[in-house]
Amino acid sequence: MNVDHDNCDLASVSNGETFTQLLTQYVTYAAPRLFALCQIPSGGDNESWIFAWGAAFDDSSVLFNPNGKIIGTFTSANSALDLFSRTQKLCLIWVDPAMFHQSEKSALTC
Repeated sequence: MNVDHDNCDLASVSNGETFTQLLTQYVTYAAPRLFALCQIPSGGDNESWIFAWGAAFDDSSVLFNPNGKIIGTFTSANSALDLFSRTQKLCLIWVDPAMFHQSEKSALTC
């Protein structure tokens, strides 16, 4: 296999600081979006609590319970919300609301 390095679009790296900046930009761009599934208080209960934390990738989401154990993988954060909302009132909260996808209207989905 022949690889043509001249057609690469990466910026040239002249020193360690530039490389670190480039790597930081790449990692920030490629990082999964973080979310939480929170219970909606009902009746006299005034406290909501975190049911689970999640990491959303382009093609799947991973859900963790608050102590860090994996609950499962899902096709999306919304699919996890749909499943667990069958037995309790939950809402989806995005941790990074400034990074919404265009199809999302807010950081909260209940």
